[in-house]
Amino acid sequence: MAFYEGRTPQVHICDPELVKQILIRDYDYFSNRKQFNLGNPIANEILDFQPEVKWKYMRAVMTPLFAPSRIRHMAEILQSISEEHVDNLKSNFTPGSGPMKFEFRSYLGSLLTDVIGRCYLNITFNDRLDPNSHFLQLLKDLIREYSDYDIKHELIRSFPFLTWLHPIMPSKALSQFKVTLLNIIKARNASSPNKLNMGQGLHDLLSKLDNPDLKSLGMNENTGVALALEAFLATFDSVGNPLCFLAYFLAKNPPVQDKLLKEVDEIFERSSSENIFHDMRYLQACIQEMFRLIPPFFRLERECTKDWRNEEKGLTIKKGTVVIIPVWPLNRHPDHYENPEDFIPERFLNQDNSKNSTYAFATFGHGPKNCVGQKWSYEMSAIIMATFLKQFRFQLSNQGRADESHIKWKPGSSFILKFEPIVLEIVSRT
Repeated sequence: MAFYEGRTPQVHICDPELVKQILIRDYDYFSNRKQFNLGNPIANEILDFQPEVKWKYMRAVMTPLFAPSRIRHMAEILQSISEEHVDNLKSNFTPGSGPMKFEFRSYLGSLLTDVIGRCYLNITFNDRLDPNSHFLQLLKDLIREYSDYDIKHELIRSFPFLTWLHPIMPSKALSQFKVTLLNIIKARNASSPNKLNMGQGLHDLLSKLDNPDLKSLGMNENTGVALALEAFLATFDSVGNPLCFLAYFLAKNPPVQDKLLKEVDEIFERSSSENIFHDMRYLQACIQEMFRLIPPFFRLERECTKDWRNEEKGLTIKKGTVVIIPVWPLNRHPDHYENPEDFIPERFLNQDNSKNSTYAFATFGHGPKNCVGQKWSYEMSAIIMATFLKQFRFQLSNQGRADESHIKWKPGSSFILKFEPIVLEIVSRT
């Protein structure tokens, strides 16, 4: 399908073979994303919106932060964090009290803030178990600013010159975030540098900004802040929100949850290796199915840099056209998934199923510009969920509002899913 967004032509692609060709085989034709002015000097440094040369350098800074050695290091910390937060929740249960109303997103807010502090910045927040902690409130303000729906934002996408009238990411929360982050990084790395720490990597980048080559790319202090901003917000968008949906799917599908609980119990009982979560194949399939059904970001964009043609399909894309890959319909296409609207983790247990093309699943993108933190997102999701299910199970709420245990979508930005709190019940298993 072809559209115009303002004066910019768009082509929407939902064919897995074309997705593969555009994102991988013919990457040179589609190496850039559409340039976009968010109306703030920090937000405008976000990795996704940079031209190719600058993107390559920024990506090179980020990639080591999610190397296997760092993921192993962070996974150990994450397991400890998850156990602490589960124990804190467990302390609120009275023996024999029955189910407890539970909103997973609130619980995950404080847990993921703890992850950002201890895994990324090598600090422990004093109020880390508090759902109203200062740093969490700062992150919530940022999330609200960049994801709240405003029809003016849609007009700005079509008419970018309007940005100066109504910035998509206003400066107040970003300025406060910058000051807080730089103070944390400088203080922490001066007293306790850690090469396995994201804060150290950002500190190293900030120390090199006088380099003429970096200056020529437009790299500055805001670039480092933007890299941290993207990593922190992605922790909530690519782990926090999806886990809320996974909890809902498990509550809605008791046989699936029973099968998963059996796997979790068996593997925790027989194994104590650091790869214990990798052994939970059904848990991995549940996470994959959840990411298929509800991707955190529902569209991919690439800008055509030179005229391109696919003779077999008879498709020509002109230079300057923006290619949109709509992730939601691609992931739910009936040609590639039987009963595509249903939560069926078993479909990912057999990776040899030829019907499920690799490129019919585009939640994290493909090719050179796929999500740099994809493996860490899966690792985090598995550790947090398995640790939680060791102590609790989910069920739909049958009290209060009749529809509170359903997904209710809210108007959001052009990229991020927004939803009302999903109220479930949890039952102690011990």
